[in-house]
Amino acid sequence: MNARERFHAIMNFQPFDRLPLLEWAGWWDQTIDRWHGEGLSATS
Repeated sequence: MNARERFHAIMNFQPFDRLPLLEWAGWWDQTIDRWHGEGLSATS
């Protein structure tokens, strides 16, 4: 079962082999880098 088939099965309440691996916050590391650039200390 590929990721698309898995996602559709879950959304349609059908059997699936495992939960899909999704990156929900792919931008988070960029946010932290920006905050450090704006003055956030590295220990915060």
